[in-house]
Amino acid sequence: MIATYAVNQAFMNADAHAKATKGLLAMTGGALLSGTRVYRFASSMSRERFFCGPWWFGQSPFDTIKAAARQAGRPLRDVARECLAVDFDWNAMDFLVSATVGVRLAAWTGTPLTQSIKTPSLLLPRGEHAGGRYVRQWEPDRTVTQYYVPGLDALVRRDWVPGRTDVLRPGWRPASPGGIEGAQPLWAIAFTRRREQPLAILKP
Repeated sequence: MIATYAVNQAFMNADAHAKATKGLLAMTGGALLSGTRVYRFASSMSRERFFCGPWWFGQSPFDTIKAAARQAGRPLRDVARECLAVDFDWNAMDFLVSATVGVRLAAWTGTPLTQSIKTPSLLLPRGEHAGGRYVRQWEPDRTVTQYYVPGLDALVRRDWVPGRTDVLRPGWRPASPGGIEGAQPLWAIAFTRRREQPLAILKP
């Protein structure tokens, strides 16, 4: 029995762990407590994923990125892309999304992993191979801590969940395919004071 229940605890599984290891170095499990302010850069082409994406960071890393952009006189997006090692093809990063954690969230934490980007590997008609070459590498800022929060895009419903003892208490569980009546997206329960800001009008 876990000591303290997180609303997304059921999603801290092997599949989510494998995805987190692709972006985090020195990764450890932890929790985001209610009241924590979190941020992420998102793409206006995927607005439906603004708050359900798994990659977030806290106030201190955000302040670090802002200060670096201001000192260098560079756009916030460019500095954030370098600090977090986010390739151009993965995210347009033209929106800053922020929220306050409203319920305890389980997460993996670590520093961003170096990312080496390859061109697609192609098999030509004559059996020759083309592409598959490294074209760029992103070296992140090792002082930045990032969170991988799984399950934010899932549907959950009210149910009895483990408490601090063996006694169950009211909470939220993943909705089953046959029990989605009254279910809500986990991100809508997890976050309060949600905000979206286009970077085109945001100053570092």
